[in-house]
Amino acid sequence: MKNDEEKNGLSFIATSICLSFIFSVHNVLSLVSVVFIILFSLLLKHKKKALLSVLIGLLLASYFLIPAIMENGLTYANEIASKTKYGDHFLCVWQLWKANKWSFGGSGIGCVNDDMSFQIGKVQLILSGIGLIAFLVLFKKQNQKIMLAMPLFIFGWTLLSAFLTTYLSKPIWDLMSPIMAVFQYPWRFLTFVVFGTAFFASYLVNVTNNKKAQIIIAVVLSTGVLFISSKFFSRPWKYPLDEYTSSYLTEKYIGQKAAYEIPEYFPRSGDYRTWRLYDTSATGFYVNPLIYKINKPFYKEININQDQITLPIHYFPFWEIMIDGKIFVPHSFDKLGRPILSNLSTHSAIVVRYNETPTEKSANAITIVTFGALFVVCLNKKLWKKINSILK
Repeated sequence: MKNDEEKNGLSFIATSICLSFIFSVHNVLSLVSVVFIILFSLLLKHKKKALLSVLIGLLLASYFLIPAIMENGLTYANEIASKTKYGDHFLCVWQLWKANKWSFGGSGIGCVNDDMSFQIGKVQLILSGIGLIAFLVLFKKQNQKIMLAMPLFIFGWTLLSAFLTTYLSKPIWDLMSPIMAVFQYPWRFLTFVVFGTAFFASYLVNVTNNKKAQIIIAVVLSTGVLFISSKFFSRPWKYPLDEYTSSYLTEKYIGQKAAYEIPEYFPRSGDYRTWRLYDTSATGFYVNPLIYKINKPFYKEININQDQITLPIHYFPFWEIMIDGKIFVPHSFDKLGRPILSNLSTHSAIVVRYNETPTEKSANAITIVTFGALFVVCLNKKLWKKINSILK
């Protein structure tokens, strides 16, 4: 909105960068947000300028979006997503108002087995309702000079998103299941509900035309909401550092617990079912002993004392393996996706290191070039003035 009203390049830069953040928060929601923002942009006065911001935001987010799309087939992400029964994760309407439990677990089957909260917030909903009334009063006072298209669009999108989270929308999900199943969980649409709630609550600031009063109202409401909601959050920083480290940062916890919480990103070089067998294993999977000169998470130098070894990595193309200074692309793997290296000399030197794939390097380059060009163009007053006149 600020970008639409102002002509300076800084607003355009800020808008484009903020959009890039939105486009790089989540594989699925980032793509859905593109649809929402394009429709939103078409309702603005300067549509060309808004759509250009969207395009630049996408280019700035290339470092995330391009690998997410192009390299998605390297993992089991789509397969796991499509197997999730979205019908088990619909919300009951009351869950939008209050939480049965507020913890750190996941989404359970039905409405009472969830270990996480889906409530929008009682205070937030109340403020949004009052804000909606304030908008209608403001609309009437200004003799209908306020454009209704934008608020109506956001209101409709918010209601639709809230509807899609509940059991009432199951017929729509079933009808469009090939597409909707990718979302896995209907409650992911709460992202747009929260946005719509905040949008209408913001109209409370407009009860006065005094800017200082508006700032005070905004600060008081924001602080009040945070204070009221603070009781729902634990304070992990109050854990003693030693206790937190021993509980959540040990190699055993990361390798035998945390890793299995993100099964979508297990590589296709390995057998998914075999890997999952170790989920409940007390010892974890076997790792053959190797002699390391350097052993770091993203860089390893291995001294060879046998003619065949299994590298302790789940293979992705971003792992660069070098044998005696020559790049080696593995084609033989065990059932856990670990590269098997055969016919080695006892004098061989093996280096394993993380290195971006060509796709990732290209995506990063697009982001960097776009970022630089954005600042050069927008901060050049003469050039920006010409572009701004074209975008009217």
